[in-house]
Amino acid sequence: MRDITNPSIHRRYEIKARAPHLGGGWYVHGFENNVEVAQGVFAPDQANDSHQAAIDEAYRKAVAEAEAWLVDRSRGTSDDAASPAPRSDTRTWIGSGDA
Repeated sequence: MRDITNPSIHRRYEIKARAPHLGGGWYVHGFENNVEVAQGVFAPDQANDSHQAAIDEAYRKAVAEAEAWLVDRSRGTSDDAASPAPRSDTRTWIGSGDA
C-alpha cells in the first residue's frame, strides 16, 4: 500500500489476494479520501507453465497499475475526477464505464 496526499485529497491503494476458487491473483482498490473510487482484478495467466510465476507476474502488474493510477490521479491526467484512465484491458475500474 502506498499513499499520496495533497492538501485536499488523500489517495492510496491496497492490494489483496483473490480467492483461489475465483482464479487467484489480486484485487487492487484505489481510494480518495477513504472512499473507494477504483477497483481492479489481476488474475494469473493460465497459459504460464509455473503457477507461482503467474501469480508473481499478476502481482507485479497490479503494483505497476496501482502506482500508475496514483501518479495519474495526482497529476490530474484523468478526464473524469471520479474514474482513473485504465492503462490495460486487465483491470476494470468502478465508475469508468468499463465495469
